[in-house]
Amino acid sequence: MFILLLGTANATNDTDDATSFEQDVRNQLNEILWKVDELRKKANDNQNDASDKFDSMMSALRTLKRDINDTWIEARKTKEVVQNMDKVAKQKSSCEAINNGLPLTTVSNRIKYYIPALLMKHRVIKGDLPEMLRKINFRKRCTDLFFILQLTWYQARDFCSNNSMHLASPRNQHELSRLYDKIKDRYGTNTHWWLLASDVNQTAGDFKWHNGRAFDQDNSMWYDHADEPNSFGKGHEACVNLATSVRAKLNDDDCADNKKDHYFVCEVPEECYGSIEQEVA
Repeated sequence: MFILLLGTANATNDTDDATSFEQDVRNQLNEILWKVDELRKKANDNQNDASDKFDSMMSALRTLKRDINDTWIEARKTKEVVQNMDKVAKQKSSCEAINNGLPLTTVSNRIKYYIPALLMKHRVIKGDLPEMLRKINFRKRCTDLFFILQLTWYQARDFCSNNSMHLASPRNQHELSRLYDKIKDRYGTNTHWWLLASDVNQTAGDFKWHNGRAFDQDNSMWYDHADEPNSFGKGHEACVNLATSVRAKLNDDDCADNKKDHYFVCEVPEECYGSIEQEVA
């Protein structure tokens, strides 16, 4: 009996020890789970904090981008204003130079030209010849009353440009006819006049007017009775001229051939019309 009770007591003690061990394990496991939960909470807090900081940083970057874009837009507007002011100032200065220095001709369609074919000799004697003409080597002839001015196309182009104009660029047959009538009435027939269209710096035969406006070879302003244009693609650049002996139609010639120096017509930019006062009918 004593032995049986002792065995029972030992079994009870073993059970108690197992229960105690199990409880210890449970307690340690709960503690670990608690710590893990605390770490998870901290991680979530850190993640939320990092997310908030990231969102704040992105918001700041978007604001900075918007500010930079606004600043760029304002800078561009300021640049455009300054450029326009400079353009207006230069234009005003150029128009005033035309207004103060050159006798102009206005044809019936109100386009204004400068036609420096015949300059009075007394102007030359007094040194009133435009500065540009004093610097270039052009062929000249003198009569009793007039200094007769003929240039290559390049010289004529540069003369007009340096006097704030460009070689005449009629946009259609009507404008060409008005110019032709004015020249023929004033200077007679059998004269040749450089206009702006040329294939200079272009493919041979690719004629361009002022501001790059195309002048196609099948345009009705060409003198088709002579199969014009017919001088391009021959190893030289071709430029357009108006011959008063062949109606109000256009021909092409070698731009630089000194044997084909022509008179020329400068055209006043349209933006200068409002500031031009003096006119010669």
